[in-house]
Amino acid sequence: MSLEEKREKINNEVYDTEIGNYDKSLERKIERIIAVDRLKSEGGSGEVDRSAARSQIKRALTDIRVYIYFGILGFGSIPSFALSFFLPVLVKQLGYSDVQAQLMTVPPFIFATICMTIISWLSDKYKFRAWGIVAGDIMSIVGFAGIVATSALDKNLYNLRYFFTTLLACGVCTVLPCVLAIVLKLHLDHINKKRDLDLLSRHNVSLNDSELRNSKKIREMAMKLVEHEPKCDEVLCDYHPNWRYIT
Repeated sequence: MSLEEKREKINNEVYDTEIGNYDKSLERKIERIIAVDRLKSEGGSGEVDRSAARSQIKRALTDIRVYIYFGILGFGSIPSFALSFFLPVLVKQLGYSDVQAQLMTVPPFIFATICMTIISWLSDKYKFRAWGIVAGDIMSIVGFAGIVATSALDKNLYNLRYFFTTLLACGVCTVLPCVLAIVLKLHLDHINKKRDLDLLSRHNVSLNDSELRNSKKIREMAMKLVEHEPKCDEVLCDYHPNWRYIT
């Protein structure tokens, strides 16, 4: 009997839909099967399926989304790394010595960290990550334009130039977390939709064209199908067939 067949059999034993009985004592059987299956590949004597690993690598290398995500993250990281390398140079232009310039790079990063934390928290709480990127870009553009517009030779403009440098740091550091969150969400939405559709197909649920375009509706239908499945221990949830629905 395969692992999936064992799980299905015990699932039916744990929850009997006809009489509505629920036996929690049998949940440990499912957890034990999952744990044994994990140990076979991670710490047991079972051999790794190298053909499956090669197919996964090939699928990753031929997936256009991988290169799109790589481009988004790559271009999104350039300003952050550029700021890390050249911020001491920008500060040193304000008349500081080498040691003082290194010390004066600390306040911009402190304010950038505070700004990044606040905007990242707000964008995650209210689900407006794109606006978080827009806010970061605006601060970056204003800060960069201010640095270009103010002369490094005029000592009267040093404080203003330092302010624009700090504003630039706030904008650059704010954008990257929001970009990472969007890329991760796009990837997880794609993966979860495929899993949801697979689950619906195994339950012989048919969808029309409008329903296929509604990811939220697909997720609700899939969650409803597994609402009576037993919940495994948190440590083993990642190996549960429907771990994404466990709350």
